[in-house]
Amino acid sequence: MAVREPLYVGTSSFDVEEMRVGAATAWTPATNAVKVLTGLKPGPGNPGNVTASGSPDGFTHVAAAALVIQSSRAANAGIYQLTWDATVDLNHLGGTYGTPANATNPRNDIVFAYVPDTFYGDANSTPVVRLLTGTPSGSPSDPSLAAFPDAVVLARVRVNANATTITTGNITDLRPAPTVALGGLLPTATATTRNALTGLYD
Repeated sequence: MAVREPLYVGTSSFDVEEMRVGAATAWTPATNAVKVLTGLKPGPGNPGNVTASGSPDGFTHVAAAALVIQSSRAANAGIYQLTWDATVDLNHLGGTYGTPANATNPRNDIVFAYVPDTFYGDANSTPVVRLLTGTPSGSPSDPSLAAFPDAVVLARVRVNANATTITTGNITDLRPAPTVALGGLLPTATATTRNALTGLYD
């Protein structure tokens, strides 16, 4: 619809998409006046940063963060606001999503945040911060996130052949830039990042 349901009016009832569209009005715009800039809420503690264990093992650790995700699952689907309020520990070499290193070739794992949504036919609406293992190869590529619409990538983790640990050197930071409430000062780390922004206003 062209004119969306306004929030908190009369006795109207709202579906979850309308609620997400309404919530989007409070955040920095992106490619148009309705869509917003996907990103991490800035704050102390290096939000969303992925690190290796102090004594290297098979785990990485995702720092607590609040994340705003512009949905692409409808023309104007609004935003998901996802928070994890404690460090998330991910086992790349075992556990639920990890797998032992290949004996011959390295692989790329991806650490990402994702919000499934039964409104769009998903099996559940339980958000996750997790890893996806890649395919071992002499020149490994990142695994596809096509099965996770609007997933936000936080890091790439190289799992070397025969690896028994993950170290800092194996981790590439791929977090999105910060996003802020409308009218807030948007931090940018470099002039390149600043110049790449879209939807700017005077």
